[in-house]
Amino acid sequence: MKGAGVAVMVLLVLAAALYLNRRAAARELLVGWLERKGIDADVEVERLEVNGFVGKISIGDPNNPDFKVERVEVDYAVGLPWSKAGLGVTPSRVRLVRPIVRAAWKDGKLSLGSLDPLVEEFTGKPPRPDSRAPLVIVESGQARIDTEYGPINLLADARIDNGKLMRLSGRMPAASLKSGGIEARGLGGVVEATTTGDRLAVELNLQAERFAAGDQADGEGAALHLKGDLPYPDMKTHRGDGRVALTGRFTAQAAGGAGVRARAIDADLGFDGQVAGW
Repeated sequence: MKGAGVAVMVLLVLAAALYLNRRAAARELLVGWLERKGIDADVEVERLEVNGFVGKISIGDPNNPDFKVERVEVDYAVGLPWSKAGLGVTPSRVRLVRPIVRAAWKDGKLSLGSLDPLVEEFTGKPPRPDSRAPLVIVESGQARIDTEYGPINLLADARIDNGKLMRLSGRMPAASLKSGGIEARGLGGVVEATTTGDRLAVELNLQAERFAAGDQADGEGAALHLKGDLPYPDMKTHRGDGRVALTGRFTAQAAGGAGVRARAIDADLGFDGQVAGW
């Protein structure tokens, strides 16, 4: 009995020590888990409780990380071995404050650098039928993307619930892009999107100081405004059946194509019809 009592006391002391040093322990566990997957990372734990985590994360080269978030908050529930979901952690809310991600878009493929193995692992697993993705809130996000046309910078705030985009407010500062005969100078714009039920309302504003598509078309001082709503697309089945209603306006100081050239262009645009898949 005395031996059992001593063992219990030792376990209690160890548990207390682990709890008091839970931030350091969590950091080592998370960093070690990422390193075993070939991903260099640095984690700073600000708060760790039985139902939540707050901290900072940097992944990749410390001097030029592929992903960095100034503050990440995760609310979660811990599943016990005898629970319906089994042993594990189920996140319910993730808040990312000022995240920065570096990516590349080339040959029609998106790469997130050192994050690619992790993305492939998670996207390669079919979700459980009864699982629900967490609410993800992105505040002051930034994506720096290298493309075949040149680098672009995207700024965004977003809200994603159960894998569905509920709100997006994005902006692309003016950039100069060129690849072969395709060129755009001073290209920038803003986009707003809101999902209600199975409908997605969008508003897009683009401007370009100059654009050219080989010898097919070119223009100067161009601006495009589009507004409307469409079916929320199902990315898994590549379906988006339903009514699309869009109105817009295109203006340009000058534009031409197919042997025709015009100045002071001001054209109204409109589309109202049915679409199915893509």
